[in-house]
Amino acid sequence: FCLLMYYLLIWAVSKALYKRPRMNATVDGKTHSRHGEVGVGAAVARPGGLMVPVLHHADELTLLEIAREARLLAGRARKGELTPDDMSGGTFTITNMAHSVVDFFTPILKPGETGILGVGRVVEKPVIREGAVVARFMMGLSLTFDHRVEDGAPAAAFLKTLVEYLAEPALLLF
Repeated sequence: FCLLMYYLLIWAVSKALYKRPRMNATVDGKTHSRHGEVGVGAAVARPGGLMVPVLHHADELTLLEIAREARLLAGRARKGELTPDDMSGGTFTITNMAHSVVDFFTPILKPGETGILGVGRVVEKPVIREGAVVARFMMGLSLTFDHRVEDGAPAAAFLKTLVEYLAEPALLLF
Protein backbone atom coordinates (compact mmCIF):
# COMPACT_ATOMS: atom_id res chain seq x y z
CA PHE A 1 0.00 0.00 0.00
CA CYS A 2 1.86 3.04 -1.21
CA LEU A 3 1.55 6.57 0.08
CA LEU A 4 0.12 7.76 -3.22
CA MET A 5 -2.80 5.35 -2.77
CA TYR A 6 -3.35 6.62 0.77
CA TYR A 7 -3.42 10.24 -0.43
CA LEU A 8 -5.81 9.25 -3.21
CA LEU A 9 -8.01 7.60 -0.59
CA ILE A 10 -8.09 10.79 1.53
CA TRP A 11 -8.97 12.78 -1.59
CA ALA A 12 -11.71 10.33 -2.57
CA VAL A 13 -13.18 10.32 0.96
CA SER A 14 -13.25 14.12 1.04
CA LYS A 15 -15.00 14.28 -2.34
CA ALA A 16 -17.48 11.56 -1.32
CA LEU A 17 -18.27 13.48 1.88
CA TYR A 18 -18.86 16.62 -0.17
CA LYS A 19 -21.16 14.73 -2.56
CA ARG A 20 -22.93 12.90 0.30
CA PRO A 21 -23.11 15.66 2.96
CA ARG A 22 -25.32 13.67 5.34
CA MET A 23 -22.17 11.79 6.40
CA ASN A 24 -20.27 15.06 6.88
CA ALA A 25 -21.73 15.71 10.30
CA THR A 26 -20.96 15.72 13.99
CA VAL A 27 -22.94 15.01 17.14
CA ASP A 28 -22.61 16.77 20.49
CA GLY A 29 -24.89 15.12 22.98
CA LYS A 30 -28.25 15.17 21.26
CA THR A 31 -27.41 17.97 18.81
CA HIS A 32 -26.53 16.90 15.26
CA SER A 33 -24.75 19.35 13.00
CA ARG A 34 -24.07 19.09 9.28
CA HIS A 35 -20.99 20.94 8.08
CA GLY A 36 -20.04 22.80 4.93
CA GLU A 37 -16.35 22.23 5.62
CA VAL A 38 -15.04 18.72 5.10
CA GLY A 39 -12.49 17.93 7.83
CA VAL A 40 -10.89 14.52 7.29
CA GLY A 41 -8.89 13.03 10.13
CA ALA A 42 -6.03 10.74 9.14
CA ALA A 43 -5.03 8.47 12.03
CA VAL A 44 -1.28 8.30 12.74
CA ALA A 45 0.20 5.52 14.88
CA ARG A 46 3.00 6.49 17.22
CA PRO A 47 4.61 4.84 20.25
CA GLY A 48 2.55 6.96 22.67
CA GLY A 49 -0.75 6.06 21.00
CA LEU A 50 -2.87 6.99 18.04
CA MET A 51 -3.24 10.66 17.05
CA VAL A 52 -5.70 11.99 14.48
CA PRO A 53 -4.66 15.23 12.79
CA VAL A 54 -7.33 16.82 10.59
CA LEU A 55 -7.00 18.00 7.00
CA HIS A 56 -9.28 21.04 6.99
CA HIS A 57 -11.26 21.91 3.84
CA ALA A 58 -10.04 18.60 2.40
CA ASP A 59 -12.68 18.66 -0.35
CA GLU A 60 -11.17 21.89 -1.69
CA LEU A 61 -7.61 20.54 -1.88
CA THR A 62 -5.92 18.99 -4.88
CA LEU A 63 -4.29 15.58 -4.62
CA LEU A 64 -0.88 17.24 -4.39
CA GLU A 65 -2.08 19.57 -1.60
CA ILE A 66 -3.55 16.62 0.30
CA ALA A 67 -0.27 14.72 -0.03
CA ARG A 68 1.73 17.70 1.21
CA GLU A 69 -0.60 18.46 4.14
CA ALA A 70 -1.02 14.81 5.19
CA ARG A 71 2.75 14.23 5.14
CA LEU A 72 3.36 17.40 7.16
CA LEU A 73 0.68 16.55 9.76
CA ALA A 74 1.83 12.93 10.08
CA GLY A 75 5.41 14.05 10.65
CA ARG A 76 4.33 16.53 13.32
CA ALA A 77 2.15 13.84 14.95
CA ARG A 78 5.07 11.40 15.15
CA LYS A 79 7.21 14.11 16.78
CA GLY A 80 4.40 15.05 19.21
CA GLU A 81 4.20 18.57 17.76
CA LEU A 82 0.49 18.76 16.87
CA THR A 83 -1.52 21.68 18.19
CA PRO A 84 -5.13 21.43 19.40
CA ASP A 85 -6.21 23.11 16.13
CA ASP A 86 -4.43 20.36 14.18
CA MET A 87 -6.66 17.76 15.83
CA SER A 88 -9.99 19.59 15.93
CA GLY A 89 -12.70 20.22 13.37
CA GLY A 90 -12.85 16.69 11.99
CA THR A 91 -16.11 15.26 10.74
CA PHE A 92 -14.81 11.90 9.55
CA THR A 93 -11.67 9.79 10.14
CA ILE A 94 -9.66 7.33 8.08
CA THR A 95 -7.70 4.65 9.91
CA ASN A 96 -5.32 2.53 7.91
CA MET A 97 -4.14 -1.02 8.60
CA ALA A 98 -3.10 -1.67 4.99
CA HIS A 99 0.50 -2.23 6.13
CA SER A 100 -0.57 -5.27 8.16
CA VAL A 101 -2.19 -8.64 7.43
CA VAL A 102 -5.67 -7.33 8.27
CA ASP A 103 -8.27 -7.40 5.49
CA PHE A 104 -11.23 -5.99 7.43
CA PHE A 105 -11.71 -4.62 10.95
CA THR A 106 -14.24 -2.59 12.89
CA PRO A 107 -12.85 0.85 13.71
CA ILE A 108 -14.26 2.75 16.67
CA LEU A 109 -15.78 6.18 16.11
CA LYS A 110 -13.91 9.23 17.32
CA PRO A 111 -16.33 10.94 19.74
CA GLY A 112 -18.48 13.49 17.93
CA GLU A 113 -17.79 12.31 14.40
CA THR A 114 -20.40 10.58 12.24
CA GLY A 115 -18.13 8.09 10.52
CA ILE A 116 -14.77 6.35 10.38
CA LEU A 117 -13.39 4.32 7.49
CA GLY A 118 -11.16 1.34 8.25
CA VAL A 119 -8.76 0.52 5.41
CA GLY A 120 -7.48 -3.04 5.21
CA ARG A 121 -4.54 -4.41 3.29
CA VAL A 122 -4.34 -4.42 -0.49
CA VAL A 123 -3.97 -7.92 -1.90
CA GLU A 124 -4.05 -9.41 -5.36
CA LYS A 125 -7.09 -11.64 -5.79
CA PRO A 126 -8.75 -13.45 -8.66
CA VAL A 127 -11.87 -11.72 -9.96
CA ILE A 128 -14.09 -12.28 -12.98
CA ARG A 129 -13.97 -9.55 -15.65
CA GLU A 130 -15.88 -9.99 -18.91
CA GLY A 131 -16.13 -13.74 -18.33
CA ALA A 132 -12.43 -14.28 -17.61
CA VAL A 133 -10.64 -14.79 -14.31
CA VAL A 134 -8.02 -12.06 -13.91
CA ALA A 135 -5.85 -10.80 -11.07
CA ARG A 136 -6.88 -7.50 -9.48
CA PHE A 137 -5.70 -5.65 -6.42
CA MET A 138 -8.48 -5.53 -3.83
CA MET A 139 -8.73 -3.50 -0.64
CA GLY A 140 -11.05 -4.08 2.31
CA LEU A 141 -13.04 -1.08 3.53
CA SER A 142 -15.02 -1.03 6.78
CA LEU A 143 -17.37 1.85 7.54
CA THR A 144 -18.48 2.51 11.10
CA PHE A 145 -21.07 5.27 11.52
CA ASP A 146 -23.19 6.76 14.27
CA HIS A 147 -26.81 5.68 13.91
CA ARG A 148 -27.90 8.60 16.09
CA VAL A 149 -26.92 10.85 13.18
CA GLU A 150 -27.56 8.73 10.09
CA ASP A 151 -29.02 5.38 9.20
CA GLY A 152 -27.74 2.77 6.79
CA ALA A 153 -29.06 4.23 3.53
CA PRO A 154 -26.97 7.46 3.56
CA ALA A 155 -23.96 5.51 4.85
CA ALA A 156 -24.33 2.98 2.02
CA ALA A 157 -24.69 5.81 -0.53
CA PHE A 158 -21.49 7.40 0.80
CA LEU A 159 -19.60 4.09 0.60
CA LYS A 160 -20.93 3.44 -2.93
CA THR A 161 -19.73 6.87 -4.05
CA LEU A 162 -16.33 6.28 -2.45
CA VAL A 163 -15.94 2.91 -4.20
CA GLU A 164 -16.89 4.51 -7.54
CA TYR A 165 -14.22 7.19 -7.04
CA LEU A 166 -11.60 4.59 -6.15
CA ALA A 167 -12.52 2.42 -9.14
CA GLU A 168 -12.42 5.42 -11.51
CA PRO A 169 -10.16 8.13 -10.02
CA ALA A 170 -10.76 10.37 -13.05
CA LEU A 171 -14.24 11.05 -11.56
CA LEU A 172 -12.49 13.02 -8.78
CA LEU A 173 -11.51 15.67 -11.31
CA PHE A 174 -15.12 16.72 -11.97
